[in-house]
Amino acid sequence: ALNQYLNDQLNDMFKAAIENAKAKEQEELDNQAAATKETLVEKPAIVTTEEELEAFFLVKFLLKDAVDVKRISYKDTTRYLGVLLDNNVTKWVCRFYLSQNPKYLALPGKNKTENKITITGVDDIPLYKNELREAAKAYLG
Repeated sequence: ALNQYLNDQLNDMFKAAIENAKAKEQEELDNQAAATKETLVEKPAIVTTEEELEAFFLVKFLLKDAVDVKRISYKDTTRYLGVLLDNNVTKWVCRFYLSQNPKYLALPGKNKTENKITITGVDDIPLYKNELREAAKAYLG
């Protein structure tokens, strides 16, 4: 009877220790999940809008005679969509600020400064075909 009593006590102690370890592990996992969720919430998601894609493809079309269109790409940021040459952020042809009002088309100026032009939308982009071509050609050599 004494052996049975001691076995039962040891079993209860082991079960309690295992449950305690599982509870701590679950708490750790919950904390990690919460930290991951916080990290995800802190970084605003970059969403490339249909209007930004339309602007990009229009610029690509307008530049087809000036540069190989395979060299033209884009990079979306939280503030603007940049149209790039050779996928190089230092070779930006233009930037679109379309998620704000007023909307802007920015062209590179001297020393890579931005020359912002107010536009009403994507339909205004062809008006700046020559400026876009000059910006692209400036990187060609």
